[in-house]
Amino acid sequence: MSSQADITFLMLGPLRVEARGGPPQASLDPLHERALAALLVDAGHDVTVDRLAAAVWTDEPLARPRHEVDEVVSGLRQVLAALGAHDQLIGAGSGGYRLAPDRCTVDALEFDATVDAAVAQPHHGRTHITLLRQALALWRGPALAGLDVPALNHAVAALEERRLSAWEHCLSLELDARAGAEVLAELIEFTDNHPARERPAQLLMLALHRQGRNAEALSVFDRTQRRLLGHLGREPGAGLRKARDLVVRGLVQAAQPSRRVAARSGAVRLVHQVTPVRPAQLPAATPGFTGRLAALQWLDAGTAPSLVCGAAGVGKTALAVFWARRAAARFPDGHLYLDLRGSGPAPLAPLCALWRLLPALGVPRHLLPADLEEASALYRSLLDGKRMLVLLDDAVSAEQVRPLLPGEPGSVTLVLARHPLAELVAREGVRLHDLPPMTAAESRQLLATRLGRERVQAEPEAVAQLVELCGGSPRALGAVAAAVSTRAPAALAAVAAELRQIPFGALLTMPAATRQL
Repeated sequence: MSSQADITFLMLGPLRVEARGGPPQASLDPLHERALAALLVDAGHDVTVDRLAAAVWTDEPLARPRHEVDEVVSGLRQVLAALGAHDQLIGAGSGGYRLAPDRCTVDALEFDATVDAAVAQPHHGRTHITLLRQALALWRGPALAGLDVPALNHAVAALEERRLSAWEHCLSLELDARAGAEVLAELIEFTDNHPARERPAQLLMLALHRQGRNAEALSVFDRTQRRLLGHLGREPGAGLRKARDLVVRGLVQAAQPSRRVAARSGAVRLVHQVTPVRPAQLPAATPGFTGRLAALQWLDAGTAPSLVCGAAGVGKTALAVFWARRAAARFPDGHLYLDLRGSGPAPLAPLCALWRLLPALGVPRHLLPADLEEASALYRSLLDGKRMLVLLDDAVSAEQVRPLLPGEPGSVTLVLARHPLAELVAREGVRLHDLPPMTAAESRQLLATRLGRERVQAEPEAVAQLVELCGGSPRALGAVAAAVSTRAPAALAAVAAELRQIPFGALLTMPAATRQL
């Protein structure tokens, strides 16, 4: 009878079968290989005929799975017996077959046993770490690498999760053992390869913090937050937030002589010794801006926070920037501008938004508050008594905007969004203007400004068609004008005819669409 160590199954990487005294690696045909993989992932448990059939034949269900599975398992037994395997290695179970783990060595079972032995250590010291490293060294790559068996995907994913959890635990212990420099490169690789996992990002932040690389540690939080919002639609969990707070709290404590705590309006706030600055962050004005008299008059009349909403491409940003530059004398203390990325996959979180606004007001980055309420209070304090314009572009919700509103009159906040943000209007007293598409007259005027009045007057019918096709969208009109300006003066009708073949949505993504002209 063969001993347990006479045959070894390696599944933590490409599937391998090794026999003592035999060839370095046994060769299996694809059917036997997939059947063995199904038995290995459930070693010690019955694997039903249907599950084996689904693993072995991935294309379509079998008419007689019992007969076909029996033949494949019989062939697999013969191959393994030739290598010296125990004759009861693969036994018949209830409704299927099972692989006896006490009659062979399976690296996945050895991995689990070694991790369990590490966890059972009374003290999380060097022995614990050594055992975890031994367990991780058993992995040669992804489990069952190169073997495409959809029926086993769930089991393979569970194996991978056990590996990553053990790896995270090991790195955490090594970091606690003050081995930050040694594990730093490994943590960077881990977070790059698994960007949606929060635990390694948390450990990387702590490792960087211990080396005094605090700006890098905070950038890890910011990058991970964007990934989580973009891929999973959620904010970082408590562990990551705790790491961020620890980093920021240490920085603030280190800079204790340069700050004082004061009370104002019933709230405790940090007042930093900042160098007064006059931010000038407005984007460049859109060339040839025209029309929008009603909207400009509405903006001129406002002193309270204001919200301009409208569809994509309707010209909200162009309007706001044109008005802000025209009304610059009203805001002698400067202009703040921030893209809140509301229409993208990862809208800017309120705290991250404040971390971008506060440095523009003179707050050193190492003194940025880690708490949203504290950061918002500091922001309001720095705007107090100022006459400044804050332009918040592409907002997505009231919750995103509310912490960015000034607390006292003087400064004006102008919010741009695709939707009305009703809660912001109802609870914060924000004025609302729904920006409509440009009128036909405004659209013609924009084309005349960009193309020249003589050219527009020469082909009124073609211009009318272009205006209709662009639907009053300044973005589409501007893109079309850019394309038309490269054509011969008599080509407006031809351009209009070609534009009819392009969906309106594509006009908003110019210049990609104009390359078709």
